[in-house]
Amino acid sequence: MRALNYSAKPHISPTERNRPGPRAVCIIMPARLLITFCLLAPLSSAETVYRHVDQQGNITFSDQAAPGAEAITIRKAQTIAPPPAGAFRPAPPAKQGAWAGYERLAIVKPLDEQTIVGAAQGKVDVLVDLKPALRASDTLVLLLNGAPAQRARTANFTLSNLERGAHTLRVAISDAQEKLLQRSDPVTVHVKRTARLNPGLAPDPRILSPLNPPRPKPPPVSPVNPPRPEAPQS
Repeated sequence: MRALNYSAKPHISPTERNRPGPRAVCIIMPARLLITFCLLAPLSSAETVYRHVDQQGNITFSDQAAPGAEAITIRKAQTIAPPPAGAFRPAPPAKQGAWAGYERLAIVKPLDEQTIVGAAQGKVDVLVDLKPALRASDTLVLLLNGAPAQRARTANFTLSNLERGAHTLRVAISDAQEKLLQRSDPVTVHVKRTARLNPGLAPDPRILSPLNPPRPKPPPVSPVNPPRPEAPQS
């Protein structure tokens, strides 16, 4: 390997001065920069570099020892090998939990055992409380006395033409296949409609009603209230 010769002053030997062609010019370089260059430049695979200064003050670095040369130990750069790259595996799609049903399904209007007096044409409004919101594939079904009466996707129902008496209301949820998924607790209502009697039909005297109130009884017979003589029959 050719030794690198760096001098504080440009130096040209007599042989090189008489040689035809361009002349070699030494490069002025500080000692710290020379050491850095030795660390970075791939001069040799050796870990020891020898620094020699001649009588003219020329500094020479070489991988071969010379008389009076100073040995400089160069530490190898620490390298860390990257871990082997594994095969790419896409993350599995997130699993959706099974449908756990609705948290709340109840009829909030009318109240249980509520009496509805004077319902015009047997009209009853029903309000449902549902949490969470109804899914796109589900439908609310209002059950009247155990039979489906109305279907809707809103929480409001209106029943009409209910007969007088007790009725049981429940609300259920059906899926796209009309399968009932969930039912609410039953609510019982008592409907009292205004009676409209046929003018040609007399009310039954045995049934007391606002149109047939109880008649006052005559006072008992006494000296103060003697019996009245019967009218003669013609």
